[in-house]
Amino acid sequence: MNPTHGGYGGTELRSQPSAEAPPAEPGEPVEEEEGAETGQSAAAKSPLLRALMHVKWATLLQKAGKYERATEHFRSSLELLPSARAHFGLGTCLGALRLRREAAEELRRAVQLCPSMVGAIINLAGVQLGLGDFAEAERLCREALRLEPDSREATMNLANALRNLGRRDEAVALVWEQILWHQTGRSSDAADVAIPVVQIDCSRWNESQERSSAAAAADAPPDAVLVCLKWGQRYDAAYVNRLCAAASRQLPSAPRCVCFTESPEGIDASIEVRELPEKFHLWWGKAYLFSEEAGLDGKRVLFLDLDQVIVGSLEPLASYRGPFALLRTDGIACELAEGGYNSSVRGEWSGMELGMTGGVVFSSGFD
Repeated sequence: MNPTHGGYGGTELRSQPSAEAPPAEPGEPVEEEEGAETGQSAAAKSPLLRALMHVKWATLLQKAGKYERATEHFRSSLELLPSARAHFGLGTCLGALRLRREAAEELRRAVQLCPSMVGAIINLAGVQLGLGDFAEAERLCREALRLEPDSREATMNLANALRNLGRRDEAVALVWEQILWHQTGRSSDAADVAIPVVQIDCSRWNESQERSSAAAAADAPPDAVLVCLKWGQRYDAAYVNRLCAAASRQLPSAPRCVCFTESPEGIDASIEVRELPEKFHLWWGKAYLFSEEAGLDGKRVLFLDLDQVIVGSLEPLASYRGPFALLRTDGIACELAEGGYNSSVRGEWSGMELGMTGGVVFSSGFD
């Protein structure tokens, strides 16, 4: 499956039209007929080569997050030679810029020129989610899954569409179907999926409640640890440094700041850096924070995503004494479905053990 870039509002977008064929980078040789002119002179005379070079440079700019400049090169390519690839790139960049209606038009043109371009179908579904056309988003996602059954992006976009259509149980079954399929290699209809049922023994919650009550009686704020997570290249060390500095200014006392990352270069020395295991890509590192290996057990944890701007006091969050808290999606403009949860902000006692049926015990902050 192809990693996604440029998603917005809970959608999953692809940066490339297919998982198998990323575009060539600028500077790679172009195969030409024997005796043909080469170099800049040939490119200047050939609309095809000029269009291709515009797509290549646009793709580089897109990867760098410079979507406005990328759209200029994609448009220049289309003026020279209409192509599904250029329409796809232009539509994807417009989607990242929240110009959804224009994005939808470009992605439709890409699908018209290349009906099997799964990336364009997936991104068009994501745009339709943002526009609120959930029935059309469902149709497009199912077409993408017909062409590429293991598509993570199509699965998640379809689940969001189903949730908005009031078919939550079907959305849950769909996601479990994909999880089980990737684990076993066998596909089945979502209606036939036996969703694992986990019963959690909440008897240990009392311990957390007793600690909370004791802290409240002492009228002392919990000893909070501010935790953040940085993976990949989307956010650099400056985001970590700014977040921790801003949080420290907005808390009653300077917190201990911990950043989990696989790339610590540039992070301020005042911030404790802990290694993020390589296998936890994208946002999956958040799940790792609940593990014993993360070393947060017994701590009051305040977790914040990096892409947040702190504009007021964090004291209400720091003084929260319950076992676990996170955001609801209700009323959050960038979320596509109400009744869900958003993990951008969390407060918890970390490391409580909860018993599960089947003799399994795991460490979790969900207590």
